[in-house]
Amino acid sequence: DNLIPEHTHGFFRRLVVIPFNQIIPEDKQDKDLHKKILQNKPGILNWIIEGAKRVIKNRDIFISSECKEVVSKLQKELDNVYQFLIDNRLEKDMNGRYLLKKLFKEYRNYCFENGFKPLQRNNFSKRLQYLGVQKGHSMHGTYFELSKKEKV
Repeated sequence: DNLIPEHTHGFFRRLVVIPFNQIIPEDKQDKDLHKKILQNKPGILNWIIEGAKRVIKNRDIFISSECKEVVSKLQKELDNVYQFLIDNRLEKDMNGRYLLKKLFKEYRNYCFENGFKPLQRNNFSKRLQYLGVQKGHSMHGTYFELSKKEKV
């Protein structure tokens, strides 16, 4: 949880990860490519300026679906609350009632068993809400609308 400063939509909206999935064999690698690129500094600068103009004109930057998928996967991997829900087969269910007290205890145990630093109870509750889990109150205490999915 300390790897990134925050788990907000704004943080991940600004993050662009470009996956480099192409592996070039050692014998095909151009070890002087950086020198060749730097020989055309004016051309590269013009290319950057044209790209910046396009972003300004469109008021947006194109980000491929592959890049978005990498960020989404990263966001989930870095979120121990999300991982807790998945690993414990907990899913949103408007008819489910999972008391916060019990849920938080299970979450803390999960974190300790898996080497994660658990969030404080208030931040855990906020993170669940950020993930779209509805919160409610009853005479038994605060609950979240979750239920455990049966193993298939």
